[in-house]
Amino acid sequence: MLAVAGAAAAGAYVVWRRSQPVEDPWAEEYWADSTEEEGGYGISPEDAQA
Repeated sequence: MLAVAGAAAAGAYVVWRRSQPVEDPWAEEYWADSTEEEGGYGISPEDAQA
């Protein structure tokens, strides 16, 4: 009886995992739309000397 319940749970888990999306279809591809220059993050050498 326990083996049947375990097999049913394993089958339900496999079905549930396969129904999950691989990637978020609503996620924005921010790296593809970026037109700004890199930089501006952190401390630059000019800021450290001031």
